[in-house]
Amino acid sequence: AAVGLAFLAAPIVKIILQTGEFTAQDTKLTSAALIFFAISIPIESLVHLFARLFYAHKKVWTPVLISITAVALNLILSYQLALRLDWGAAGMALSFTIYTSFQLVSLLIFTQLKLLKLPYRQLVQKLLKVCVASLLMYGTLVLGESLLSSETFLLKTFILIVSGAFSYLLSAFILKCEELAIIKKLSRL
Repeated sequence: AAVGLAFLAAPIVKIILQTGEFTAQDTKLTSAALIFFAISIPIESLVHLFARLFYAHKKVWTPVLISITAVALNLILSYQLALRLDWGAAGMALSFTIYTSFQLVSLLIFTQLKLLKLPYRQLVQKLLKVCVASLLMYGTLVLGESLLSSETFLLKTFILIVSGAFSYLLSAFILKCEELAIIKKLSRL
C-alpha cells in the first residue's frame, strides 16, 4: 500500500483536493508530503507492534524512553527540514519518517538485548517477499503510467490503483506470502 500510495500521490491529491483555490503547485507540495508519509506507513506499523511487545513483558520504560528521544529528534528535524531548509510540509513528513525509523531500529535493538532473540532469517525472508511483490506492483504502475493516455485522468488513476493492487496481490500469492492468509481470514468475518 505504501508503494502504491507514494507512486500515485500526485494523482490522488489532484483528484481529492485540486479545486478552487487549491492549485497545481499546492498539489505538488501536498504530494511530496504524502510520499514521505506513505513511506512511513509500514515503519509506523512495526513501531506499534514492537512497542506492544515490551508492554506485554511489562517493560514499559524502554518504549517510553525511545519515544521521548524520538520526539526530540522529530522536533529538531522538523525545524531543520521544514523551516531552515524551507521544505514546508514535506520536510515535516520526512522528519516523521526519519523519527519513526529511529524508533523502529531502537526497538529492534532493545528487543534483541532485553527481551528475545528475533528470528532474523525468517523475518528477512518474509520482508524480501513483500519487497519483491511491492517492486512488481511498482513496475506495473510505471508500465501502466506510460501506456495509458493522460486524457482520461480519472479513469487512468482508477485503472492504475486497481492494476497496482491486483499485481501486488497476485505477486504475494505466487510468492506464498503468509499475510494473504490473514487477509483471507479477515474477509470471512
